[in-house]
Amino acid sequence: PPGLLNGLTQLQNFNVSVNNLAALPPSLLNSLTQLQNFDVSVNNLAILPPDLLSGLQQLQIFSMYQNQLTSVSADLFSGLSSLQLIVLSSNSLTSLPNGLLQGLT
Repeated sequence: PPGLLNGLTQLQNFNVSVNNLAALPPSLLNSLTQLQNFDVSVNNLAILPPDLLSGLQQLQIFSMYQNQLTSVSADLFSGLSSLQLIVLSSNSLTSLPNGLLQGLT
């Protein structure tokens, strides 16, 4: 539901793996400014909202293995300068867009 995580501004780890999720609300993570680890692995997600991760400057780990992803937005990780680990294995990706990792160190 909208606003589900509002008020959890200090939350650092959010794990919704192995839940049979088919979709994520675009604004799900908007208030989680301190989020460091987001795990949505082993679900049935075929698409990600383009701005799902925007504003998560503290995010270090993004794990989304074993879903149904066929593509990702070129700017999915834009502005995520703290990102250290990305796990997208066991999806249906056939290619990654140019610039996907631009700006990451």
